[in-house]
Amino acid sequence: MIDRLTTYAVKNALFTFEDKILVACSGGADSVALVHLLFKAGFDIGIAHCNFQLRGSDSEEDALFCKELAAKYDLPYHQTVLNTKEYVNEHRVSIQQAARALRYDWFNEVMKEKGYSRLATAHHKDDQVETYLHHIMRGSTWSGFDGIPVKNQEIVRPLLCFDKSALMRYLMDHSLLWREDLSNQETKYTRNQIRHDLIPTMQEIRPGFEKNVHRQIAMFTEVNALLEEFLSQLSFNLVEITPEGLLIFVDELQEMQYKRLWLAYIGREYSFEGSRVDEILKLITADNGKAVYSSTHRIVKERNVLMITPLPSEVDSNTYFIQQEDQELLYPIHLVLTHTPEKVQLNGDPLHAQMDADTLNFPLVLRRWKEGDRFKPLGMKGKSQLLSDYFVQNKFSTVQKENTWVLESASEIIWIVGHRMSELVRLSDHTTRTYCMRWVKEE
Repeated sequence: MIDRLTTYAVKNALFTFEDKILVACSGGADSVALVHLLFKAGFDIGIAHCNFQLRGSDSEEDALFCKELAAKYDLPYHQTVLNTKEYVNEHRVSIQQAARALRYDWFNEVMKEKGYSRLATAHHKDDQVETYLHHIMRGSTWSGFDGIPVKNQEIVRPLLCFDKSALMRYLMDHSLLWREDLSNQETKYTRNQIRHDLIPTMQEIRPGFEKNVHRQIAMFTEVNALLEEFLSQLSFNLVEITPEGLLIFVDELQEMQYKRLWLAYIGREYSFEGSRVDEILKLITADNGKAVYSSTHRIVKERNVLMITPLPSEVDSNTYFIQQEDQELLYPIHLVLTHTPEKVQLNGDPLHAQMDADTLNFPLVLRRWKEGDRFKPLGMKGKSQLLSDYFVQNKFSTVQKENTWVLESASEIIWIVGHRMSELVRLSDHTTRTYCMRWVKEE
């Protein structure tokens, strides 16, 4: 098995004897076999163990087992204790998702700090079948059917050439001990249901079906490469990258023959699963402002485009004061403030505001806009108008509205920052002093 692993590693360019390999080790059968195989093959390895604090004293005993395993082979040992439940509560994800995010973040830290060039995990052939079936049940796109990649940047999986039974025989032949995680037997988890219930049933219905799955995975790997190249070419005339987000042109999308495939391809980059394509398609004919959300992004309908943006951060409801002697404001936005003892000409740049200094009452107040705000735009005669109406008239996107700041003097809005000044502070024939503000937008 050692020769087979070494040949597999060379064939798939996983690592060489010059690489320093960090081995993710839970203490279970698969990871113990991986440690022993790599050690006996002569590779430069270290062991990394995560204590997720999910199984009480068993978690502590797993950590002790891994530490003793490293000492037995005189290998570097790295260990961390992770607050998995806290992460679940903060990010509203499953325990499995939390554990994955936490462990890979920590693995990356160890690799950078200790100079490891590869991270080896103990996934094997049986895991491929489970993953394939799991993706089918989740409604995954084609990209989910090419299985677990043998190599993903620095992450390598040298046991994918072995099935579980081969690994168990290896452990027995070498009298190796391992830890049993009893939670792997609980069928409340989808993967365990697939492993203990679904796969045995499918083996009864169709003996040898696993070989068919592996053959399909190999084919889908090639199909995936072809589709990725094809769909990336379609993006050229469909999207535009702007400071606000990625714009998808609705008219072009409607005419596209492969819109479902393409949306699944684009959506994947922003945490939208393939099963969400129908929801995204409905946005094409939805009202402006309608949105579909993933865990990290949203897609908003804005007139003739779909806009993909990160989820908005919590709205800053604070107010910020500008005193007459201030020359600069750095937070929450960067404003440069100057006083000019004369009337100046309007330069027409919406990032600049020139106001009659004698009309201002300090301190000025900077805040986010809110529903019910009224404003009298420069040049408008008569009554003021609702800011929400101004946004509609000027075709503000949802993102623009969310990021709009207003400046007040004596409780009156005198500047929609970066967009329009108020008639109340306009320069006139009687102006003798000008107060200038410039918004320095971050690139």
